[in-house]
Amino acid sequence: MSRRPFSLAAWPVALLAIGVFAGAARADKLAGHVKSVDADANTIVVKESGTDKEYTVTVNGRTRITTNDGHDLGLKEVEPGDGVGILHERSVASQVKVSVKRPGEGRGASKLSGHVDSVDKDKKTIVVKESGTDKEYTVTVNGRTRIETTDGHDLELKDLKPGDGVGILHRASVATAIKVSVKGGT
Repeated sequence: MSRRPFSLAAWPVALLAIGVFAGAARADKLAGHVKSVDADANTIVVKESGTDKEYTVTVNGRTRITTNDGHDLGLKEVEPGDGVGILHERSVASQVKVSVKRPGEGRGASKLSGHVDSVDKDKKTIVVKESGTDKEYTVTVNGRTRIETTDGHDLELKDLKPGDGVGILHRASVATAIKVSVKGGT
């Protein structure tokens, strides 16, 4: 059996190949729930599922943050309690998938039914008069609030009008979902 000497010209190619495979192997996955978000420092603290260890991950301009169903999010829309799956290298995230459903969704969420009294598009709030009590509640809408008619048509905050009947699912007065029975039909 003859042995051919390894050519010195092949070393850069071999080292490059090792570097490419090692680079791919360095990407790590982290799954857990958001403990905190610091938008000024561009960091997310995640409590890892199964271990409860806390990890700080940095996001940058190349980090893609999306919901599980593919909608783009900004870092300011990621909230404590969100479930996340993060692909990162050396604690710098390349991809963050956010589950918009919170742990225990339904247990900590509150319901409000009534009629829209007023809408402030600049502050992203609506004032709702609760059915049966006529008590007024102010509810905030954010980029993840799902607003739709009772027959499933998507709406935006600007589409809400005083008198519209609403059913709202919210956490601490921040709406997660709003079902609208539009006054006078859709």
